[in-house]
Amino acid sequence: MKKISVIGGGLAGLTAGIYLLENNYDVCIYEKNHCAGGFLTGWMRKNQLIDGCIHWMIGTANDSKINEIWRHIGAIDDNVEIYSPNSFYQIKYNNDTFTMYNDFDMLEAEFYKHSNNDDDRIKELMNAIRLVGKFEIPSTTAYELNNDTRQMMNTLRIIAKVRRFTKITLEEYSKEWNSEIIKYALLHGLVNKHFNVFYFVTTLSNFCLKNADIPIGGSKAIADRIVEKFKSLGGKIEYNCSVDEIIVNDGHAEAIRVNDRIITSDYVVAACDVHYTMNKLLKLDLKPYQEYDSKKSDFKTYSFVMASYKIKKDVSDTEVATIVKVEPYKLIDQELDYVSIRQYAYDKTMINSGYRTIEVFIETYEDTYEYLKCLSNDEYKALKNKIGLYYLDFLKKYYECNDIELLDVSTPLTYERYMNSYKGTFMPYALGTKAPQVMRSNLIDELDNVVLANQWVMMPGGTCVAITMGKFAAQLIIHKDNK
Repeated sequence: MKKISVIGGGLAGLTAGIYLLENNYDVCIYEKNHCAGGFLTGWMRKNQLIDGCIHWMIGTANDSKINEIWRHIGAIDDNVEIYSPNSFYQIKYNNDTFTMYNDFDMLEAEFYKHSNNDDDRIKELMNAIRLVGKFEIPSTTAYELNNDTRQMMNTLRIIAKVRRFTKITLEEYSKEWNSEIIKYALLHGLVNKHFNVFYFVTTLSNFCLKNADIPIGGSKAIADRIVEKFKSLGGKIEYNCSVDEIIVNDGHAEAIRVNDRIITSDYVVAACDVHYTMNKLLKLDLKPYQEYDSKKSDFKTYSFVMASYKIKKDVSDTEVATIVKVEPYKLIDQELDYVSIRQYAYDKTMINSGYRTIEVFIETYEDTYEYLKCLSNDEYKALKNKIGLYYLDFLKKYYECNDIELLDVSTPLTYERYMNSYKGTFMPYALGTKAPQVMRSNLIDELDNVVLANQWVMMPGGTCVAITMGKFAAQLIIHKDNK
């Protein structure tokens, strides 16, 4: 039985491990933290659960290809309750409200309600949202092995019909509209304004088709179910094991070095941040990632500051995600005019003694990471406390409730420490107008037995990319062994 060493117990590593175990490999995951799941995580503060990842989950519809993988790895099954929110998000703009409903007809009506001679733009956008359907990344077969061109041609045909939206960012697109509230909704509603409009369109389409809903129990529960499936197949996980090096000789990985132990294996699956793999584990430059990093204007990396609270008030009558326009204020190194709130009152597993979890998000870029990195430990702690107290004051007024308590503040440095993530990124490069609409190879040309399995292999990453790349990594190893 051939032995596989998987570096990283996140979604990609666990998924690769499950498929490899099912094909009679001996798999051990080496995880730097005390639990597995990677970014798919949650943690307790003051007896309250904070969700660290799932805001929506592509693949919740039973007839989607990604759903097949989620079910196969044990993430969801018929016993897992799925919550379908009313909207993608809601914008509170001065004295007006715009709701991105998760229903084609209601969404279209909302656009027309707020139109200011924008009818042609609304028609174009809604036609695109309806057209793309459950647009998913190819998830059946690794592209190095894929001889079926039908799916690829179908994908290309859809993209061709809405090609304009792949060539314009949300920031640029918002300027085409006359309605001020729609402009603001387009500018602030997605991951960030540098994404192309096509990503926004496909996300909204999946929401309207109930293919981007939320499993009750949150991120940590999903991760625990996947770990249980992995272990049930005989998989092993060594926790608190930081891999220091992949030992390479003449284009072949002979072993990995873990806490001064040398561990040999037949294959190594690098299921961690691609920059950590390049710079720390292999000391080997991998293209195209070097090229991406050298073009920061085209390939932006981004992250979040997240402040978490518990509130003793039923906020279930509000939208899951709300963005409130406010007077400009400066926090950290940015000037902002919004507060982005997410509430978890819909999830009964996150209600404790009458308290619900709410979170506030600030999008950040590399400049913020560099700013935080220069702070002393005392300065960093003071800044986190300042952020937490600032939004605590805002939330008390917004919800008209004084029984709100700060739980935690996480930053890009949190992601860097916990995940070894490049400059504290939460996801890889923003899917902008210059970003290729294709995945990269999981294979490394210079090495014959090291396979990548991480969200960096296809922009913009995320959970469905991670599990797909884990599956593809396993397929490539199985193919190499002529199985």
